[in-house]
Amino acid sequence: MIAGLVLGAAWGALSSFTNAEAKPFGVAAALVVNAGWAWAGVAVAAGWVVGTAARGAAAGVLALLAMTTAYYGMDSIFRHEPFGSYWYEMRVWWLASLVFGAVLGAIGGSIRRPGLVGLLAGLTVPVGATVEMILLPREGAAFGIVNPVYDWLRPVVWAVAAAVTAGLVALSLADRRSNKVDGAGGSSDTPLTTSTAPSGSPRRLLR
Repeated sequence: MIAGLVLGAAWGALSSFTNAEAKPFGVAAALVVNAGWAWAGVAVAAGWVVGTAARGAAAGVLALLAMTTAYYGMDSIFRHEPFGSYWYEMRVWWLASLVFGAVLGAIGGSIRRPGLVGLLAGLTVPVGATVEMILLPREGAAFGIVNPVYDWLRPVVWAVAAAVTAGLVALSLADRRSNKVDGAGGSSDTPLTTSTAPSGSPRRLLR
């Protein structure tokens, strides 16, 4: 659970910091760190660390709560605004954290499970990153705020997501083959042995 708090607080502070950074690299970092899939990934990672769906749900909630609080706390410092002025926004995102944090944390806690369940849980973040990097520029275009950084950032995110997806699928297939080999080895034919009852056994006496 502590891992969720630490991950969330660190990522929330980093999100606020990258927003305040005006250099081109800072813009690219802000687009990644503040992306929905990145925040979701932290909650999933918190669930993965604790290792079970139930504990992962709690860790995911704590991670998103800590992220939200750290984010607005750093914003109040960078913008020289009272922390209390973000009270309404924080309440909205805290409520969202209770719902989405539980779901995402449970997904992270299921990644270690064998088979299709673990694979689908592991694919949540890379698939989410791929979809979001397709949709966000289009949404921004409707408001005339498309950032040119997207031109090179999107292919990078897609490439990383594809590599992660391929790695997870390969690991899942390898694990499945290993289980089949182990199952085949455990079911090998063993010679049947027959035993003859001794002459004084009840079976012989009842004949």
